[in-house]
Amino acid sequence: AAAADVPDGPILLEVAWEVARMVGGIYTVIRTKVPFTLSGWKKRYALVGIYNAAAAATEFEYREPPPLFAAIIQRLQDNHNIKVHFGRWLIPGYPWVFLFELHSSEHMLHKWRQELQGSFGNAEDAEANDAIVFGHQVALLVAECTAVGRRVVAHFHEWLSGVGLILLHSRHIPGVATVFTTHATLVGRYMSAGRLDMYNMIETINVDREAGQRGIYNRHWIEKKAAHSANIFTTVSEITAFEATHILGRKPDCILPNGLNVEKFTALHEFQNLH
Repeated sequence: AAAADVPDGPILLEVAWEVARMVGGIYTVIRTKVPFTLSGWKKRYALVGIYNAAAAATEFEYREPPPLFAAIIQRLQDNHNIKVHFGRWLIPGYPWVFLFELHSSEHMLHKWRQELQGSFGNAEDAEANDAIVFGHQVALLVAECTAVGRRVVAHFHEWLSGVGLILLHSRHIPGVATVFTTHATLVGRYMSAGRLDMYNMIETINVDREAGQRGIYNRHWIEKKAAHSANIFTTVSEITAFEATHILGRKPDCILPNGLNVEKFTALHEFQNLH
């Protein structure tokens, strides 16, 4: 049987590469904050990620979407030939998830990359190509939510989800508020990996040149553009805020620490070991 419909009011969509698939550290951050987010947004909250059959086998359970989401999924299929898997993420809180099949839109990649990045797009960058396809799919999802009369708060994590935010801003989709969270900047990661004393150099470096020399200008552009396009820009610590201010050129509006939600442990030493 179909679930009860989504209650009236804005919808919160949280978008990340790591939703329902363990491919990075942000997976744990998002996973542990879900119960808290659900306590405020309840059935008006869903996460958005990429469908991966191997990960879905243990992380995802198909469910009949509530009527509002069913209508939105049908519109994505009818209007854009986009395939979406809808169900529950098998974590505490059991949240709703939309998982996109990238290959259902891959035929649009060349056109989308050219429109987004023109001459500096990198056709050989497979991860960036996936991010461009995913971003366009997410932007269309949000637009279809507004087309059926709902306002949306869309929260994007990291550059890999940033294309969707950029498109919502550039297309002036009404009834949408956006949040972008960076957990660490791309250029900062690459400079630190190269054992450079980034924090002492940070006020004098030419960031675009550094990104270009490392072959990541196309990725850095997405990250910077997302930070500047968001209604609210957040990061996770004072040091990352300092880094983002100089590397991305926008001071974060607020700092949201990565508080891992630890409820209780059977013994003190177990908590200490985990810590």
